[in-house]
Amino acid sequence: RLQKNFRCAKAAKEAALRLASERAALAREDARSAAWREHEAIRRRGAAVTVQRQYRGHAGRELAKQVRKERDRQRYLEKLRAEAFRIQRLRMDTASLIQSAWRSYKAQKEAAQRLAVEREAAAVKVQSAWRGRMARLE
Repeated sequence: RLQKNFRCAKAAKEAALRLASERAALAREDARSAAWREHEAIRRRGAAVTVQRQYRGHAGRELAKQVRKERDRQRYLEKLRAEAFRIQRLRMDTASLIQSAWRSYKAQKEAAQRLAVEREAAAVKVQSAWRGRMARLE
């Protein structure tokens, strides 16, 4: 009976040690599992930060591309406006030049006609004086 009690006590002690060892192993495993979960959470947060950083960089580049495109479009429109203004001014200058040439031609023609009328009047006067003189001499 003593041996039986000893064996039972030894078995109980071994069972208790095994249970304690299993509990310690489970605790270590839980600690490792918790550490792993924390590690995974940190890794995932890092991955999320990386994804966010990459997305924000992409969005910023797209915005910059749109801003450059709009700026280039505005510059192009400004060049078109300047060219249209230059063409309009050139047309106005050309029209003024044509009008000036026409007025000059018309004024010269009128001056030539006035001069012809004055010459004719002077010729008539000279002829009248000559004829009067010739009439008096006869």
